[in-house]
Amino acid sequence: MTTTTSPGLTCNNMACRSRLESGHVWVTVCSHIFCDPCGSSLTPGLACICCRTDLRGQYRLTKKSLEPGQEWKKMVLAGLPPEMVMEICSSAIQFYHNQAWHEVAYLEERIGRVMDRVEAVKQYYEGVIAQFKRKLEVVEAKLMETKSSNIFSIGNGNSNETRSDLSEFIQQSAGEAADLAGQM
Repeated sequence: MTTTTSPGLTCNNMACRSRLESGHVWVTVCSHIFCDPCGSSLTPGLACICCRTDLRGQYRLTKKSLEPGQEWKKMVLAGLPPEMVMEICSSAIQFYHNQAWHEVAYLEERIGRVMDRVEAVKQYYEGVIAQFKRKLEVVEAKLMETKSSNIFSIGNGNSNETRSDLSEFIQQSAGEAADLAGQM
């Protein structure tokens, strides 16, 4: 029978956050779990990276295998009374519950930061669009002015000037759009 860990367990060190899928992990009395490299840095006598709980003493920081052998699984609770087995199992389930709760809280906080960034980008680009709309209104007004004064008539030199202004606006707008895209 192959055993797998519950999906979603990650190292509780916020600087690491690696997935805990195999090998050894370190578990603290304060219900935190760390990958082997992060946990190895928590020698007894130090404090938990997450909550600063004192880890000095026996069973306050324990190295565990995520892939225990069949013999260990058969013997770890053998000979204990059912009440004690249930108490141990309850503690283990509570540990996983706490890990899931912390993961949800972390993801909610991360989603909040991403949504704030999305809103800031949205507001920025709405401002850019409003700016381009104002510039477009100015060009359209010039175009209407030229149409109404019949500038496009044959032989009038102002026609080339208006076309030049329009071409310059289009090139400038394209350049500004490229610059803005490069900034993001």
